[in-house]
Amino acid sequence: MAITTLLRRTQSSQASWKRWQGSEEYLTSTAKFTFYIKSRDDDDNPPYVFEIWRKISEDSESNPESVKVAEVMTKQSGELNGELSTLYTAAKMNAFGISDLRNDLLGDLGQ
Repeated sequence: MAITTLLRRTQSSQASWKRWQGSEEYLTSTAKFTFYIKSRDDDDNPPYVFEIWRKISEDSESNPESVKVAEVMTKQSGELNGELSTLYTAAKMNAFGISDLRNDLLGDLGQ
């Protein structure tokens, strides 16, 4: 599934996420697709929205034309919330440049 593959790519620093329009929404792109994730309630917790967009033209790099090809909107107790929560957290940490929170924290504490 795309979510699992995207999570693996994010955890191995093969995907680079960025905040979208300064909000708590994150996106990453491949050559043909853009992936977008956010918390539906804007609180960093379930439920989530996950979308996949297919680029259909490259008129401008900053604003390529795209069409939505998939959307997952979970409920408060949806079965995909666990996977999307892990992806959301990984995307957020990646967007802020935090690659190894545990080692950063322990290093800062002198451990």
